[in-house]
Amino acid sequence: MSRGFNTVSIGRPTRRCAQSGRALVTGEKYLAAVYEPQSGDTPERRDYSMEACPGGRPPTKDGLIACWRTTVHEGGKKDRPLLDDDALADLFEQTGDVETAHHPAAGSAEFHRMALRYVVTLMLLRRRLLIQEGQKGDLLLVRQKGIPRPPEGPAALKVLDPGLDEQMVLDIITQLETGGVGPAAEEPAAATAAAEVTVTAAVATEPAVVGGREVNQ
Repeated sequence: MSRGFNTVSIGRPTRRCAQSGRALVTGEKYLAAVYEPQSGDTPERRDYSMEACPGGRPPTKDGLIACWRTTVHEGGKKDRPLLDDDALADLFEQTGDVETAHHPAAGSAEFHRMALRYVVTLMLLRRRLLIQEGQKGDLLLVRQKGIPRPPEGPAALKVLDPGLDEQMVLDIITQLETGGVGPAAEEPAAATAAAEVTVTAAVATEPAVVGGREVNQ
């Protein structure tokens, strides 16, 4: 259930390098970056060509919420997810763990960071790269695939559910998966369908199986 806000966004592709102004062409790999809102409560999306990103990070670090590598997509075609497993895992690491179930103010940079982390978590759960260990209030407890449980391994990672509804989750997944369709173009049907599958699978109310038993979510 949403908590008093109607929209959440990480921005749509611009198809233009924010550093050089050069148009990004179909099939080109580039770096998408989301920055803290400059005015209002909507984050700023900037896209960079790879030559403008030494070390695989955007040239401007101030106010950066997260960034990810993707490909300029040809509208109407989608053969595979534009975000591979490594890119999703990197996004998960960038957006960090949480220590409490405190909900940041809607529209704040911290709120957008937590919203992005939550959606990326759902996508990683769908791909079975994260395993849900349980839930405490609004905190999902997850561990990475292949990482043992305590005492051999570390404690579960905490992911705050910021209160997004299914449409908000769908919007963020679609924005992540449409690598350069452009703000004015229609979203590819395949991307929307894939996002709906992810939402249906990961936001379902069915119990998760943890350690051979069911855990109510």
